[in-house]
Amino acid sequence: MNVFDRVVRFMDHTEVSFVTLLAKIIPLLVPIIPAYVGYSHVTDQSTGLGFESWAGWVYGGVIEGLGYAAIYKAVQFWEHNRKYTAEKNQAPLFAAVAIYLVYLVVTLTVNVVLDYKAGLEFYKVIALGLISLLSVPAGLLMSISAVHTERTTERERTNERARVERNQRRNEQANEQRTDLRANEQRTNERPRKVRRTNEQVLQPTNEQRTNRSFGFSPNEQRTNDDSKQARLFDHIQQLQLNGMPVPGPSQLSRDLRMSKSYISERLNEWRTE
Repeated sequence: MNVFDRVVRFMDHTEVSFVTLLAKIIPLLVPIIPAYVGYSHVTDQSTGLGFESWAGWVYGGVIEGLGYAAIYKAVQFWEHNRKYTAEKNQAPLFAAVAIYLVYLVVTLTVNVVLDYKAGLEFYKVIALGLISLLSVPAGLLMSISAVHTERTTERERTNERARVERNQRRNEQANEQRTDLRANEQRTNERPRKVRRTNEQVLQPTNEQRTNRSFGFSPNEQRTNDDSKQARLFDHIQQLQLNGMPVPGPSQLSRDLRMSKSYISERLNEWRTE
């Protein structure tokens, strides 16, 4: 990439910003010209009003500021009335327009009529009148630029509020999901303990009661290896019943408990006959 391409690329990137800057600055500088024309007319001792120099500058600044404020408020009120059509929400647009007309009358009277009455050439009078009217397009440009800025700012505020609300809703949903997840985990963790406590209360009040009720062993009989297997088989069956599950057949019980199928069948037959 040569230097010219870089210059072109730089201008492409800065063109919009530069024009926007001019649109902000130039309308502010334009009223200086009508203000000076007004100053020269009100301070002229022969054909003007004979003001002192400081008073002439005050007049020029105040009258141009009045025109700017009036036209800006007129455009702002027009935009407001366009958005809010209800009569009770209407802004005094015609009052702002009337104030701007007063500004134009005063400006043209001082800058044009005095010279016309003094016998100045007509084309010069017309030129002074046109120079005095430069504040009209400048004021309009500044006003519509300000209104556009207000629209953009309001749109950005609306988008920011919507983004914040979306983030709040997402955070609330995430918090609710985390709360539900913790509650489910807590219920899941509590359920086995409840089952174990129930099993302990129902199935294991004493070794003697469980043995007598299940398989008819004598209370005085010492537990053997076979007794442990029977107790384990019985505990498994009772836990299935407490959980509302059907008792499977010997084959499934043999796989679950890793016991002999024939042993399980034999114990079940004895238990059912008793």
